[in-house]
Amino acid sequence: MRLKKENMEKSAYKKAQEWGMSLTSMLILGLFFLGIGLLLIREIGAAMATGYDKQACKTSVVYNAKFRIPFIEREELAVDCPTRYITIDSGNVHYETRGKKVKTKIKCGNLGSKEEKDCWVGRVNEVIAGAMFDCWDQFAAGQVAVFSKYQVERQCLICSRVDFSPGVVSQFGPSARSYISFYGGIEDKKDSKGLAKMNPMKDYLQTHKPINHEITYYNFLNDLTDTVRLPSYDYQLDRAYAAVFIALNQYQINTLKDAALDKILRWVKIKDDQGNTQDIQFVNSFKWVPYDEVKDACDILV
Repeated sequence: MRLKKENMEKSAYKKAQEWGMSLTSMLILGLFFLGIGLLLIREIGAAMATGYDKQACKTSVVYNAKFRIPFIEREELAVDCPTRYITIDSGNVHYETRGKKVKTKIKCGNLGSKEEKDCWVGRVNEVIAGAMFDCWDQFAAGQVAVFSKYQVERQCLICSRVDFSPGVVSQFGPSARSYISFYGGIEDKKDSKGLAKMNPMKDYLQTHKPINHEITYYNFLNDLTDTVRLPSYDYQLDRAYAAVFIALNQYQINTLKDAALDKILRWVKIKDDQGNTQDIQFVNSFKWVPYDEVKDACDILV
């Protein structure tokens, strides 16, 4: 009887010990997944914060294109697409929109070696490609007529301004004053074919696709004006750049007509002051230009 009692006590102790170990394991496992979860939430939150205004912008673009203010036919509903200010240093990408600031990391080291610079340029290309995509995507890839339909001037909205920190310019030395190219033959897992080694930005756009898209950035960004003049997507580190959406004027539309593209120009119906409906043509364009040249591409900043 005594032996049986001892066996029962040992069994109970063993179960308690196993249960305690199991609970400890569960707690450790739970803390591990909690840590992973918090990390993911932080990264996802940062990503959402950098693009938090995009859906509101897209909605306002649709309203601007489809509706007029009641009883005032020549007034459109405002487009709500604030400029995103992007500053890139050696270890972070800083985003600011309407005073809201967030940053994401660039994990490539301190740019002390060719390998680290190669890595950094690859990540920067990714950031710039995303800014370009967001700009054209939030305006329905140029498929809708936006801003005032009664302006003959070129109407523009600066989607993003991209600057590089003085520290980065210093670390790259003289090469910062020329179009950036990759430094060596370092393998980039996101570019396994090595196609982005010679002309990084253009070839990055031609060899990479936006998330959930089956076409490349380059093909997505193409607009009607690119059939007349090939776009440039290069950048230098010692200059600021802008991703710009442009609603073209009648002169440039006529230029496209002269280039035998009249059949693919888009039309939209509007009403004049007397309420009469008329058809007008519209052409939208995306441009990546040095920031100090925006004034040459635009007549009116919206």
